Amino acid sequence: MEHHAFTWVSLIPAAAHNPTLATLVTSLIVLGVILLLGLSARAALARDPDVPADRFGARGLFELIIEFLVNTVKSVIHHHPERYLWLLGSVFIFIFFSNLIGLIPGFSPPTGDPHTNVAVALVVFFTYHYYGIKENGWGYVRQFTGPFKGFMLVFAVLMVPIELIGHFFRPVTLTLRLYANMLADHMTVSIFTDMTHFLVPVVFLTLGLMVCLIQAFVFFILSTVYIGMAVSHDH
Repeated sequence: MEHHAFTWVSLIPAAAHNPTLATLVTSLIVLGVILLLGLSARAALARDPDVPADRFGARGLFELIIEFLVNTVKSVIHHHPERYLWLLGSVFIFIFFSNLIGLIPGFSPPTGDPHTNVAVALVVFFTYHYYGIKENGWGYVRQFTGPFKGFMLVFAVLMVPIELIGHFFRPVTLTLRLYANMLADHMTVSIFTDMTHFLVPVVFLTLGLMVCLIQAFVFFILSTVYIGMAVSHDH
């Protein structure tokens, strides 16, 4: 008989034997946590907007994250980077907190389900094409044909399928990289927690925290690069 690890979400009858619904419920919990922390940070900022926080809390956490994200986006996208921060910041924060919840006993990370990852990857995929067309007009399609002009355009016949395959594989690689790493991390933490229950899991939880951060950053930076390439005028 196949053994399924206990999760708090499985206490919901409809989600007990429906992994997709269980992932959806966990994702909603993550979004709820982000919303509550965001509202708390906003309230703290409204009370003393010009005074740094005297202790680390929701405000300090989001200030740290946003400052890091802003600086990173500016270093990659040089033309109006603020236009894309809403998407890239949302991607990083959602994936990071989705990864983190998997470190809590009784929860499986939504990013350990490929459905979650492919949904986020497709949002990034369609959005960067949208911004590419918006910024460059229909000249955006030139990146698919290469830098050929005149008679040399015949080589575009070779370039177009190569470029299309490369673009279609972007959401696939984003999905699989995050899914594989988070599934392996969650299984490792769960196994050693069940085996030892003391000290050793702390080591793997610390490593797991690093994996959560790194995988969120990798997804974020690749998304940033894709948008930067799409909106660049140097196709």
